[in-house]
Amino acid sequence: MRIGRTLSGLAFGVAVESPGLTIKQSEGGPARAVVGCNWNLAFQAFVCFCNYVAPCTIPSAVQEQQMALTNTVLHAGPNNIGLVMMPAFSYKAGQLYLIEHQIIKSLSMRSIHMDTSFSLVYERRSDARDNRPCNLQGRIAHSNTFEMRKSGWRNCPLMTVGRTEPAKQVPNKQLIMVEDLSEESLPSADSERVQGGRRFEQLGEDAAMKLLQATIDTVDFGERTMLVLVDVSPGVGNMMTAFVKLKGNRPMYYFAACESDVHQAWLHETTLSIMQEDFVAGRLTIPGITPAAVTPPDGVIESQPPRPDLQLLVWMADVPNIPGCPQGVKFPVELLNKWNKHPRFAEPFQTFYDEVRAYCGEEVEDTSHQVPE
Repeated sequence: MRIGRTLSGLAFGVAVESPGLTIKQSEGGPARAVVGCNWNLAFQAFVCFCNYVAPCTIPSAVQEQQMALTNTVLHAGPNNIGLVMMPAFSYKAGQLYLIEHQIIKSLSMRSIHMDTSFSLVYERRSDARDNRPCNLQGRIAHSNTFEMRKSGWRNCPLMTVGRTEPAKQVPNKQLIMVEDLSEESLPSADSERVQGGRRFEQLGEDAAMKLLQATIDTVDFGERTMLVLVDVSPGVGNMMTAFVKLKGNRPMYYFAACESDVHQAWLHETTLSIMQEDFVAGRLTIPGITPAAVTPPDGVIESQPPRPDLQLLVWMADVPNIPGCPQGVKFPVELLNKWNKHPRFAEPFQTFYDEVRAYCGEEVEDTSHQVPE
């Protein structure tokens, strides 16, 4: 799995290389992508995901690059389809139909058909005051030469039922923001709350998982086929984390085209951190790799060395609930009476006494073994 590098301005550079797969975009020049694979075209399928729930959060130049990459992917093979989430947020009232029309028109001018609709369904709103919809509309996109009734996608739930299983909506307090992780970056002046279109575009990991399952489950191409998910609008990484946890019996790859280097660095670090936590906790399995135990096995831990006998000082009581591990050492009363008022060594003895007390601290009585009265 790799993450694409940059998608911004009039040109971008990305590269993904996995066994049998290469996706490249040349540096500089026009926005054209080269999608290549040494697999037989009949045994590979690309799914291009475009999240335009809140297109007002995406700069127009970046949208143009996203649509150019979508166009290249959908026309690169006979089994490639796209999932385009339709607008559900606009800062101006009554403008959603115009924005949706513009997106469909822009893709249709690239010989992309979007006649089939689907719904991404949520169980309920996370909060009674939340105005995010529980039913997001989407379109299935494909090239003008694609034949759905003859493809391996024809029996997937998204085609037969036209909707996903109900997903859990992400609460407002759990929404996240992309941040600049570089050492020289300054704190953002924006509010820490996710507002406006940023709230609407975060589908959530559960919704992304339900959408992938509705797309990939029961897919049958007749032969073992490689699946590649091309995420042209990865956002905060909901689709990526869902893809990592997706279970399947075929080779699958993920490719993300990020808006900027800051976005790519944040997505890379954040996703790796989530994967590490899930792997250690056992929620993510990687074939052939077993997570290390939280506590080392008994055979690895060396036994505690025997407690030495002291000639002058005496041992304190053991640390509570840890038998055999003393809290430190202390001075017996006889030793204190002998040297505390010595005419010559009283002062250096007091210094030594204070150092020992500062290092070992006050003795705490271990009452864990006592029976309450």
